[in-house]
Amino acid sequence: MSSWKSNLKKKYDEHRHCPICGISIPPDKEFCSLECRDKYQGAQKKQNRSQWIMMALMIGMVVVMTVIMPMFGNG
Repeated sequence: MSSWKSNLKKKYDEHRHCPICGISIPPDKEFCSLECRDKYQGAQKKQNRSQWIMMALMIGMVVVMTVIMPMFGNG
């Protein structure tokens, strides 16, 4: 007698899902199409850019708080 897990494995071979659209793909592929890959890479670039902007803003705030504010506080 076979278990429900083995029945599922027979019915649905090893597979992955595209991280963008969710379509079932073979386990050796990462995306279902070039369009999905390009969308993913574009989203990654936007995320990296926004992280750099946030880091620059935080560094700027630290500089303002530690260097410039004491100059005006002792007046």
